[in-house]
Amino acid sequence: MGLKMNFMDPLCVVLILITLIFQTAECFSPGGSVYTRWGRTDCSETASLIYSGYVGGSHYLHPGAAVEPLCLPKDPEWGRYYDYGEHQRGFVYGAEYEHTGVFRLHHLQDLDVPCAVCETLGQKSVFVIPARKTCYSGWKKEYSGYLMSGNFAHRAASTYSCFDEQSQSLDGGSENKDGYLFYPVESRCHRGSLRCPPYKEGRELTCVVCSKD
Repeated sequence: MGLKMNFMDPLCVVLILITLIFQTAECFSPGGSVYTRWGRTDCSETASLIYSGYVGGSHYLHPGAAVEPLCLPKDPEWGRYYDYGEHQRGFVYGAEYEHTGVFRLHHLQDLDVPCAVCETLGQKSVFVIPARKTCYSGWKKEYSGYLMSGNFAHRAASTYSCFDEQSQSLDGGSENKDGYLFYPVESRCHRGSLRCPPYKEGRELTCVVCSKD
């Protein structure tokens, strides 16, 4: 027997309207953008936490190293695997802070690095501005801090990452084991074509992560 609906019944009309409202809200629900907050286990007030974890990456001495760092989850899932070391592989190591004594992150030397993957609440665009602590007009700050990368003299290539100015460390990660290393980034005026001013020789660079509706 098919269910018959009396469209003259006020209760039926109300139920239909409620259903349409929820379906419409689901279709037009604003999505957010996803970014990684390096050096923190939490997100800003304008974002929700997807997961927090450990920063990992290639070893700084390996010439075939992968460039990008990873935000590794705390609950990995395994596929097929072998529990003995293979040399024809890429490798992931833990990450540490290095030579941070010149500014607010001085207490983090050789400590292990956390990370958080965040989704902005209803924001659609997210990007990083180097050498700024504030966003330009029309953009909202997610967090600000310092630009960090690998050491210029190391074998492995690296990438620039924006670390929170209130960066944290992982519990129990104070032993100096190296791996993927993060160093402050400073501007160089004496060689190359960087415009100085406004940039200054040897000055550590800031950064800010900005979002927009």
